[in-house]
Amino acid sequence: MFTEISGEQPVVWAGRIIGFGTYQYRYASGHGGQAPLLAFAPGAA
Repeated sequence: MFTEISGEQPVVWAGRIIGFGTYQYRYASGHGGQAPLLAFAPGAA
C-alpha cells in the first residue's frame, strides 16, 4: 500500500524504520540531512 501511495520502493532506515522516497532538509543553523518522505516503524509485537 505504501509503495502504491508514494510511488517509491521501501528502504530500511536506522535498522528499523521502513521508508519510501527521500527529501533533503536544512535548518537556518546550517544543520541538515535526509529523511524519508513516508515512513513507518513496525512495533515489537
